[in-house]
Amino acid sequence: MLIPLSDIAFLNRQRKDLDVSKVQELAVSISESGLLHPIVVRKPHSDEDASGKPYVLVVGGRRVAAHIFLGRDTIEGRLLDDLSPTAAEIAELDENLKRVNISWQEE
Repeated sequence: MLIPLSDIAFLNRQRKDLDVSKVQELAVSISESGLLHPIVVRKPHSDEDASGKPYVLVVGGRRVAAHIFLGRDTIEGRLLDDLSPTAAEIAELDENLKRVNISWQEE
């Protein structure tokens, strides 16, 4: 499903800072080859302030940043609306461990 970037809330992200050069590299790759892996979003939980946005990012922060860098308004995403807060954190950590080295604080 195509998701407007403006509909995605970024709550409690484990990775606070993104390496700009890595985002630019990913943007070039996406521009040349397309987005190979969709981001994953979920519906906000009742106790979260998502500022009225219908989706919360679970995994794919660098892909979203690359799309913003490219000036795109939408991104391919997958909705997993049955994720508990703990399952969402585990999914994000698993993605980070497989994709980019994270600091010991983030781990």
